[in-house]
Amino acid sequence: MKKTNERKWVALLLCSVLLVLTFSACSKKNGTDNSSDGTTPSVEEPMTIVWYNQYPPYEDDSWGEKAFEELFGVDVEIVRAENADELSTLLAGGQIPDVMFLSTIEEVGTYQNLGILASLTEDEIKENMPSYYEMCKEQDENFFTYSMIDGKNYGITKIKAASGIAQAAVIRADWLKACGFDKVPSTLEELEEVFTAFTYNDPDGNGINDTYALTSGSDKENGKRYFSSIFGAYGINPFCWTVQDNEAVFGFVTEECKDALKLLNSWYEKGLIDPEFVTDESRTSGTDIAYKFANGITGFVDGFAYDDYQWDNDAHVNAKWVASNESWQNFFASNEGNEEALYGKKNVTDFSSDMIDPYYILIDQIVGPAGENSGYYAGSNISGYVCFGLQLEEDREKMYKIMNILEQQSTNSDIVVNHYGPEGYIWEWNEDKTRRQWIDNYSEKENYNAQGQAIGNGQCLWAMYNANADFLSIIGGARMDQRYEIDLPTFSKLNTVTDAVKVSLKAATENPDLIYAYPLEYIVKAIRGDVDIDSTWDATIEKWYKNGGTQLTKEANEWYSGTQNK
Repeated sequence: MKKTNERKWVALLLCSVLLVLTFSACSKKNGTDNSSDGTTPSVEEPMTIVWYNQYPPYEDDSWGEKAFEELFGVDVEIVRAENADELSTLLAGGQIPDVMFLSTIEEVGTYQNLGILASLTEDEIKENMPSYYEMCKEQDENFFTYSMIDGKNYGITKIKAASGIAQAAVIRADWLKACGFDKVPSTLEELEEVFTAFTYNDPDGNGINDTYALTSGSDKENGKRYFSSIFGAYGINPFCWTVQDNEAVFGFVTEECKDALKLLNSWYEKGLIDPEFVTDESRTSGTDIAYKFANGITGFVDGFAYDDYQWDNDAHVNAKWVASNESWQNFFASNEGNEEALYGKKNVTDFSSDMIDPYYILIDQIVGPAGENSGYYAGSNISGYVCFGLQLEEDREKMYKIMNILEQQSTNSDIVVNHYGPEGYIWEWNEDKTRRQWIDNYSEKENYNAQGQAIGNGQCLWAMYNANADFLSIIGGARMDQRYEIDLPTFSKLNTVTDAVKVSLKAATENPDLIYAYPLEYIVKAIRGDVDIDSTWDATIEKWYKNGGTQLTKEANEWYSGTQNK
């Protein structure tokens, strides 16, 4: 009854919104005006687009908003919502944006179930975003099927250039040396030996038993990083679909997951895993797993992207590493202004005399029972979904205008650069005007904001900035060369474990606990020893299937078999 009432409420809400929109559209079409003197405007008003994306500018009429409106000849109304929860509140209040940038396919499924999304076809994307369309199809023939739900498309899948790269593990070289190791571990057995030494052989030399080998952080939006390199040595990720005997199987229910949990539990019982793994954050500006690694609480960390490890004092892991080590602070301070030196350190896969101590080493592969199929989790090249409010079902002109804007944002370098703000903000031209370059210490500016909310640059309005590989170095210099010409090729060679199913499954939308909360709860208990894995495993998996996993697996295989038969 509750669900029925909820749907009735949503339907009434949508009717109200559509009536307002229809009335407004008719008024404009007929040239009517509600001003006090009853005159008809002589100049046609620009199209108004109600725009939702994360990190909106703090104030109206920002530099970014004005630049956007001038470039595209529209009036943009930015929705003030910082996340999906705030967006849901606005939707409940009757406001449906014309365009919504959603992070996950589960979000798309949720809003489609509520009946607030317009549908569109692949042909419409091809016609109105031809260059973007071809760019995506070259990488993945099925790319524009990933926003389909129940056979109908409800958005434009966003591509992210230089993605789908291994989220690898790095290990402290100083701790390896202190514990007497002259070889970087490459198997689970070697790793366990090293982890034992990291925990009990005083690797930091302070005479106190205060170190652990590893921890892991649970990303509340995505559990796929959770001990991902260890699960990857078994060839699976518990939160991803894998293919076994040509069928899609959810990673959590596999025997490989059970075996990996038994290993992790044994490590926990031996004291190798930080007990705070249950509450540790995967990525924050404060104390997260990267902080613990950088500050000598743990000696191993995994689950970060290649550019998080870049030796530039700005990448997530590296910035925390530099902040915790005076030798590296001195290196960056003494080379200020010398880009070639500042960004001359590449990630190493073995001990190196060229590195400043202390440094970390990239482990090329952790080989486990999966053998050569052991790999690191790699996210897909999907960076979200562009969806349209239901009102655009009848207003294709506006839908196509938005598509045209997104096409320009992904193909025109002079437009893409607006993501980084105006010239003089964080970038400037070099002397001969051949290349844009970063301004020194731009992050110290009074109006600088990493998300672009201070002046309206950033991803809110300039959402396609990372879609095109040709523009990855749009602001160039040694730092970008380090990232895309040195580190990216190194990480691109690493073996990966990926999600075999890339679409929203109806069963997952109706019961999202199946793909995150339920598996995570058991995984935590199993690692910590709160449950005996052997005696509880079968019943746990049976319950997963009974509570929706059977239907979920059926839908996954219907989709997977469809892609194989194309």
